[in-house]
Amino acid sequence: MTIGRSAAYTRVLIQEDFDRFARLSRDDNPIHVDPAFAATSHFGATVAHGMMLYGCIAKALGELLPGPGAVQLEQTLMFPNGTHTMEPITVSLAVEGEADGVLDIATLV
Repeated sequence: MTIGRSAAYTRVLIQEDFDRFARLSRDDNPIHVDPAFAATSHFGATVAHGMMLYGCIAKALGELLPGPGAVQLEQTLMFPNGTHTMEPITVSLAVEGEADGVLDIATLV
């Protein structure tokens, strides 16, 4: 795979997405699922679960770059800002290196 190759997709998360992820993960922290509670927080509104955002990265890796059959070996994640409902997110991937058939792919949400 060519170093510098990139891919991206954009989507909008809605409260129903947050609620479904909370049910699936059993993480029903009110910062994710209770708009009234979240409105009183420093975020000012509900925010996405970090692992939900990681799921968006996993989708991009498995469907866009490198694509079907890809297996992820390692990922370092940081969540410096909250992601609110109805806020477009763009997942960007870029190949930064390759060694022994293993790609180093930079990710950004």
